[in-house]
Amino acid sequence: HEHMLACLVGNRQPLPADEGKEKVTFHHNLWGAGIRSRAPRVRYGSVHVFNNLYKYESVPGAGSPNYSIGGGYQSKLLIENNYFENVGKAFTYMSDSGTAEVVSKGNVGGSIPNRGSSFKPPYSYSLTSAEKAKEDVLKNAGVK
Repeated sequence: HEHMLACLVGNRQPLPADEGKEKVTFHHNLWGAGIRSRAPRVRYGSVHVFNNLYKYESVPGAGSPNYSIGGGYQSKLLIENNYFENVGKAFTYMSDSGTAEVVSKGNVGGSIPNRGSSFKPPYSYSLTSAEKAKEDVLKNAGVK
């Protein structure tokens, strides 16, 4: 199919019942062949995205890459040490009415504008560099 969208966190807007309920972490994923956007797109959620590899590869019917991560209405994103390769935009604000908060650090290959204070994850985690994340994901992703 033509849209090649990966992941949507949060439903439509306005949907006040979703406020503060979406809490998701994405780490050590390969967002690859044919994924044009929504890796992820977020509304109402607190989403931590770290040590992922975004490596767009064309597949028949996919078209060209659009954006990787989308910050939407009342979203809070912490985006750390990801590697972006051959993507359209690494990040875009989408219909957020100025309510999305994003903290970005340590990413390679894409521009992600900081805005607001985002959130602090309620768990401990270990970051590797974006370059090491790329290496680890390529080595370990997929069926073995």
